Order: sequence, then structure tokens, then C-alpha cells
Amino acid sequence: MSKFGEHKGITCDGCGTKPIVGIRYKCQFCKNHDFCEACYDEFGKGSLQQTEQSARVNPISKKCEDHKFDEFADKDFKSIGGGAAPVAKVKKQKPNEPCNCGSGKKAKKCCGAA
Repeated sequence: MSKFGEHKGITCDGCGTKPIVGIRYKCQFCKNHDFCEACYDEFGKGSLQQTEQSARVNPISKKCEDHKFDEFADKDFKSIGGGAAPVAKVKKQKPNEPCNCGSGKKAKKCCGAA
């Protein structure tokens, strides 16, 4: 199951976005610490962001080594897209049809000849 979607009721502790749309990263060690994708990328560079509002409501350690994040989706999660993109079918050229190159010849006597 893809964890890319809308995480209702979840606020990013880095930038304050609510709800988190995309992938949600939850800290394994903290009781209530979540990041959106952008803030998780900054965390990966060694920067731990937290809004003033979030710091008052949900104080956390400012040390990056005190946190370990995993992709997470809870029971209220709503997936967006539903998986892989559909693949368009390509029409196979038949030997007696005109060649795709535009020569006017039959495919079996032009580019399709092998």
C-alpha cells in the first residue's frame, strides 16, 4: 500500500502544514512527532526544524541523533492515486497496414521487414 496521500488531523511539526499531504514521517522514539516530506528532507541534511507553535505544544529534542523517522499511515489515512500509473497500450502494427514511417508501403515490405 502506498503511503502517499492525505493524513487527516496530522500536523507537520517542522512547518506546521495541516493536514500532511504526501508521505508522513513519524519518529519512532517520540510520542507525537511527525514531518511532511519537505521537512524530512531537511532533517536528512542535518537540520531539525520546528515551528514556534509546535515547540510550545509538542516540545521535542533539537538533536537529530535523538530521532529516527519511518514512513507512516494510520487508520484515517486516505491514499491519493491508488498505486502505479496506468500504462497506455500501444497498437501493434500489422504487416499489411501502411508503414508508420509514412512511405506508403506496407509495413512488411518497408521498416517492418526483418
